[in-house]
Amino acid sequence: MTSNKVIRLTQEHKKIAGKTLGDAFKDFELLKYVLPNPIERYSKKEILYEWAIQYGLLCGEVYTIFPNFKGVAIWLYYWDAEMTFDKFNECGGKEFLTKLNAGRKFYYRWSKAEETATILHKRHACFPHWYLHIMGVDSLYQKKGYASLLLRTKLSEIDEQNMPCYIETHSEKNVPMYEHFGFEVVEKTFLPKSDVSVWGMLRI
Repeated sequence: MTSNKVIRLTQEHKKIAGKTLGDAFKDFELLKYVLPNPIERYSKKEILYEWAIQYGLLCGEVYTIFPNFKGVAIWLYYWDAEMTFDKFNECGGKEFLTKLNAGRKFYYRWSKAEETATILHKRHACFPHWYLHIMGVDSLYQKKGYASLLLRTKLSEIDEQNMPCYIETHSEKNVPMYEHFGFEVVEKTFLPKSDVSVWGMLRI
């Protein structure tokens, strides 16, 4: 890990970072919820996460592990955490939907997942804070300290700003990791009509 460092991601490396997140979340419960068909999920996952990175570049800060780009973290400013129609269009939403071509069921499930996250977020973080929107590490590089490096780097800056931060996770195994970095579970809920859990976590 000594040769690795955290850098701000730029448009130049958006595609390779999208591949990293696509691999990191290929078996992720949220991705299975919005794209239950495994063939469709495999073919569209990188499109989804590349667009999420684009949104992060527009509305926050995106970090990666240099030099291999095998870990990515998308942090959003609290005032930009909620998706709006204008923000959606500004970061290429129409082109994204055309490229994704996922059908009505996807859009319904995606909107319900976003709605659940927004309600949870507003309920527990209605004050200035940083929002860790997405963090993922390529499956071949997990448990090598990449997630910790990404978290430590940004959290040290956040501590200097004396700012809280908020996250959601859909993976129970991630809860202890975030607790190790000072986050506390503030609520657990489920995505609509599913057994997919959502943990809201806050770090004051």
